[in-house]
Amino acid sequence: EDTMNVQFYRKKSAGKEFSAQADYIIRTVIAYQNRRQQRAHHGTCYDNDPHNLVCEELKQWTVVELLSFSGHEHETIELKHRIDFLYNVATDNFLFKPGGCMR
Repeated sequence: EDTMNVQFYRKKSAGKEFSAQADYIIRTVIAYQNRRQQRAHHGTCYDNDPHNLVCEELKQWTVVELLSFSGHEHETIELKHRIDFLYNVATDNFLFKPGGCMR
């Protein structure tokens, strides 16, 4: 799987219209991941580190959930909860302790 290529996500959209917003989100996340990987010291950036996991979750969510979003109130509430969840994970400095141990 080439999760660092927007075409991978276009194929996963299963015929749903791939909006400019979805394309922008995925391209932005991929660009961030590429920049992060380039500036990371050897051995400090790995596939399942917390930052990368949040990025992968955001790309997956964009394809699976956002493309079917219709704007109903319950969907808007779920969207807010997902954004809050991703923000909390992304900003939790203690999610993984140094040395690769999860808390």
